[in-house]
Amino acid sequence: LVQLVEHLGPTLTHNRPQVRCLGLGFLTATIELLDTNYLQDEEVNLLVNFYTDRLRDHHSVIPASLRGLAYLSKCKSLTKDHLEILLDRMFRELMVQQQVVKDRAVVFNMLAHLLYNRLDIVKPLETQFLIGFLQAGEGEKDPRNLLVIFQCTAFVLDTFNVDHVAEEVFESLAVYFPIDFTPPKGMEATVTKEDLILSLRRGITHPVLAEFSIPLFMEKLDSDLEAAKEDSVESLKELVQRCIKTEGSKSVWLAQDGKLLELLWSGVKKELLGVRLKSSQTINTSLLQLITLMSTYLEAEPKGGLRTPSEERGWPLWLSWLNRDLGPHLEAAGTKFLHGSIQILAAVAGSGKVQSRDVLTTFVPLLVKTATKSASTQSAKQQLLTPVANIMSASAHTGLVLEEDWPEFDQLVTFYLESHDLLATLTSAAGILSKKHREEICGHLIVGVKNNQTMGPAILSLAGWDEEIVETQILPELISQGDSGLLALAHLMVGSLMSKFLVAVTEKIADYSAHASRVFFSKLAEVDLTPDDRNLLAPINGVVLNNLLSWKSRPTVVDCDESSKTTFWKCLENLGSVIRDKETLDQINIQQRLQAENISKDEVSELEAIITSLDLKNIADSSDLIQLVLEKPGLWRAKASIVNKIPACSDNLQVRESESESSARCVGQIGHALLLSGDPVRSKKWVEKLLLLLDSPQQGESAAKCFTFLCSPPSWQYGVSSLLFRQRLWSLVYDPLLKSAILPENVHHLSALLAMLPQVPKPLLDSKLPSLLPLLVRGLRQGDTAEPALTSLNNLLVSDPNLIASHIREIVDRCLILSKKPNPLNIRVKALVCLRHIGHISNPNTIALTQGVTDSLALSLQDHKRCVREVAAQARNRWFLLTQP
Repeated sequence: LVQLVEHLGPTLTHNRPQVRCLGLGFLTATIELLDTNYLQDEEVNLLVNFYTDRLRDHHSVIPASLRGLAYLSKCKSLTKDHLEILLDRMFRELMVQQQVVKDRAVVFNMLAHLLYNRLDIVKPLETQFLIGFLQAGEGEKDPRNLLVIFQCTAFVLDTFNVDHVAEEVFESLAVYFPIDFTPPKGMEATVTKEDLILSLRRGITHPVLAEFSIPLFMEKLDSDLEAAKEDSVESLKELVQRCIKTEGSKSVWLAQDGKLLELLWSGVKKELLGVRLKSSQTINTSLLQLITLMSTYLEAEPKGGLRTPSEERGWPLWLSWLNRDLGPHLEAAGTKFLHGSIQILAAVAGSGKVQSRDVLTTFVPLLVKTATKSASTQSAKQQLLTPVANIMSASAHTGLVLEEDWPEFDQLVTFYLESHDLLATLTSAAGILSKKHREEICGHLIVGVKNNQTMGPAILSLAGWDEEIVETQILPELISQGDSGLLALAHLMVGSLMSKFLVAVTEKIADYSAHASRVFFSKLAEVDLTPDDRNLLAPINGVVLNNLLSWKSRPTVVDCDESSKTTFWKCLENLGSVIRDKETLDQINIQQRLQAENISKDEVSELEAIITSLDLKNIADSSDLIQLVLEKPGLWRAKASIVNKIPACSDNLQVRESESESSARCVGQIGHALLLSGDPVRSKKWVEKLLLLLDSPQQGESAAKCFTFLCSPPSWQYGVSSLLFRQRLWSLVYDPLLKSAILPENVHHLSALLAMLPQVPKPLLDSKLPSLLPLLVRGLRQGDTAEPALTSLNNLLVSDPNLIASHIREIVDRCLILSKKPNPLNIRVKALVCLRHIGHISNPNTIALTQGVTDSLALSLQDHKRCVREVAAQARNRWFLLTQP
């Protein structure tokens, strides 16, 4: 290295700047190739002096000098003395903001590296480093450099003592708040607006800067710019959150009789209660969250556990302002100010037990007084008490329970108990109520059920706070109440409650009306049981299933509509998924029921619903039952669920002659189950069987329809679904289907191929489009294939409309025909959506078709279905705009 410098001597000292620039660039490029451990202490010292001296040279030499200094900043041998010289000369000799963006980036990245990786030598020079850093970044506009500056400033605030320059640090950040940045069009931005906002926020919300940043945030909150308001509120929230974790930070907020705290309260109050033409719900929600955070902060215990007298007065001062400014509004029933004030109080009450108790103690008497004045009209009282319940609910979520006697609160609860609608609202805040009040609620809920009022949701809400009182006082009454009780129980579909009433309900299910039973089972069918729910229901599950299967008037036995039967089967599936052992299967006699003579088709479907919901352990433990299912005619859905979990069970499966009419459906279900299981050999065998059935005149149509569900996830409980099963199916069937679908006479092959396309992952289709597009166009001409063809075309048009450019005329002509009656509604809508997408393609073909399309769509605008008219109008407008300048 020394020899290299000696040889470059004449070049480095040449009188022409261009020659000196080339020589220095060569030297810098050379040392940049060296390991950071290569240079010794003396060499680093020499080069630091050399490169910093070059900063006074011609401006063309500066880029290479900065790169050399950046390398030296990474050297392991760089000491504090070296760094002091480097910083002093660089900040004194170099006007950073006069350099080009690339060179400024070198400076900022060098300083960032020193901060993050050489803090041990930077810390003793923190004042020198910080002042120079602030001067270097002043006026920076490049977003990439700003991101580095913001991140470094936040790190400095966390690491250095900046009390003596806090205002200067704040001013360096404040000029950029709020961030207003839009990346240049046509360029892929490496830095986003969100990146800049978050990095700036991390620095400007540091508690050290609180006395300066709070007035800035409140000033921007008062602006008319939505983005500025949102950024200000989010920054205030982060500042308060960081203050909560910082010991002694309350002194800033409470200085000068809480000047900054009152400034924040005044601004927030103005936003939430002020008169604005259009108030953003997002900002209002964030402001309420800010109030909750501030209330938590003012009452929170400091880290050390001891509060100073000044910290003690934070929460009382905040509460006094709430009382001063919100109290008068609480006496004005039916006004916007009253509802806004209640929202604020609910936000405060949700911040902790102490806060919620103080809020209730201070404001409940006022609310009772206002409610008493409004008692003349039930609607006025309800308008007041409905939002008041939010205060009680927020208090309840803090864990506060009001067990002591309190006349005003008792009166408030009485108002709620007097109204059916308000009673449901009160249960959402039942956690705050004493045992006496909860018992009163139970009594009123039971009376409401007896009077055929909808009390189920209210009972469920009460159970969320006190499940024991619901179990002991309400459930026995509901079970004995007949239809009204069953309708209420239909809302209590949670595992812990179901385990208490399902046995009793199913034992007397015959006593209920058909309507009440239908509602109950529809709710039971919709339940998404969790593992905990299944564990709670497992001990009673055998009895419940036995009761349902023994019910003589169940939907599958009596003459019921198909919807009721399907709902009942879904209930059995849900309960079947709870089965944990073979003993439960024996308890419901499922094997004997399957072997019974004269068993109806619907009764077989009941048992099939239970079998499909068994997990792998139960299937493995019930070999006799599984063998019976596999050998018995029918039960193909149950067979598919078994094969999905144990693929080897498919080896001896055969479609019997008696089932020949539905053989395609049977083969399709087994093929689907094996594809999901991930067994390549067995799945290929059954898929090939299905492909052969497409050639059958009798089974071809049914076989084609099976391809609509081959790409679907399992429809049974505990189904096995392997990765990439759709890709495996596509690789198996694409070539044979395409080869046959090209021939006009093979309608079923075309139907099968088009039925699959909407479910095939798009990357698999891209390379096949040249072969598939002619078939899609042909599919639009056939009734059975029109819908999947339209679905596939719409998927392609959403991703890349130009893919169909070569077939636009044929597609447009056919879609215009399909958009009119007597085609089914879904076909008409999809055809119009397709036309709307094509209207975004501007080329000679579409422009030539514009007049014909707009004229033809006039008929669709007269369709009797509103959804058709709506899409037709959108499509027609799109095509009309094609020819406009």
